[in-house]
Amino acid sequence: MSQGVLIVAELVISGILNLTAPALLLFFMFKRWQIFPGWYMIWAFAMPIYSVVDSWAGYLAFPDSFPSLDDAFDKETMRDIYRSVWAAAIWIPYMMRSDRVANTFVN
Repeated sequence: MSQGVLIVAELVISGILNLTAPALLLFFMFKRWQIFPGWYMIWAFAMPIYSVVDSWAGYLAFPDSFPSLDDAFDKETMRDIYRSVWAAAIWIPYMMRSDRVANTFVN
């Protein structure tokens, strides 16, 4: 039961964060809507959190596939987490402080 719930939740959340949100963010960006920087910051903050929680939930739901926590957080998973953390660390402050961002997204 918990494995099925995890798989469905993974598909829904992953679809939102990896497909729907970027498409909406592109739309907001090209329209130069004022909501773009805020929504982008939320998305950039959510991505590393999702990666960590997803790997941890997979470890708990599939103990046969992941005998240790190190198996759930393998090299590729850690690289994705580090990338999303660095992206958030760079782009969130830029969105908050940049005059260019403030002057572009005014509609």
